[in-house]
Amino acid sequence: MQVRFWGVRGSIPTPGPETVRYGGNTTCVELVLESGAHLILDAGTGIRRLGRSLVASGVRPIHAHLFLTHSHWDHTHGFPFFAPAFIQGTRLDVHGCQDGETALQDILSRQMTQQYFPVDFSELRAEITFNTCTSACARIDPAAVSRLRLNHPGTGCGYRFEAEGKVVVFLTDNELVPGGPQANGPALEFARDADLLIHDAQYTPEDIDAHRGWGHSCYVDVVDLALLAGVRHLVLFHHDPERSDEQVDDIQAAARAQVDAIGGNLRCDAAAEGMVLEI
Repeated sequence: MQVRFWGVRGSIPTPGPETVRYGGNTTCVELVLESGAHLILDAGTGIRRLGRSLVASGVRPIHAHLFLTHSHWDHTHGFPFFAPAFIQGTRLDVHGCQDGETALQDILSRQMTQQYFPVDFSELRAEITFNTCTSACARIDPAAVSRLRLNHPGTGCGYRFEAEGKVVVFLTDNELVPGGPQANGPALEFARDADLLIHDAQYTPEDIDAHRGWGHSCYVDVVDLALLAGVRHLVLFHHDPERSDEQVDDIQAAARAQVDAIGGNLRCDAAAEGMVLEI
């Protein structure tokens, strides 16, 4: 299984000289299984470059599964720029949770009305289906997919993908509560024995208290959770839009020191655009 990061920033895109190395695009991660199946996690601005890559590959027809965690802009506002959606023959299966009374399809289509975008959703040429998550588990052959409700304002879900003997867990926009890993029992069990855990780590110990209830985690709590869950590789994700490359470097170094201090067996990296992992 290959995991590629196309957008790793939270809240708002932040292109510029301060974010060159880690990137300024918002949330989008691609999982490519050995079977050739493409699973796309969220549709932030990073999905634009992913779409261009899929088109440039020359593989036709394009078939992908898009898993949306929730409807906030930084996880959906790249969709109107996803080139495969404009190509006849593309098949896109969209999975996610209904946002209150808002249907899954409306989450994507309403941002393409003429008040916001020049091309209406109805003009897309791809075959797009919408699958609202109604149970905790599903199968997207050859992957078994589990979901967990996020601790984040509004409705949302994280995902656990089990395929080809590997486990990848995606928990962005998830706030771990004070009290240690045991206080976050559902997330702890959801991440248990994952080969790769991608988890929101937007805040530091210095700024988390001012942002309680905003739906994001401190990296210290994330590392503690990963260690107790027996995760093999942790990727710190959803970097704060105000965070420079050097500040993300500092968070990565501090997280690794936290692991080393207890002799933990956990690889820990900060997510960066273009980073590719072979799981």
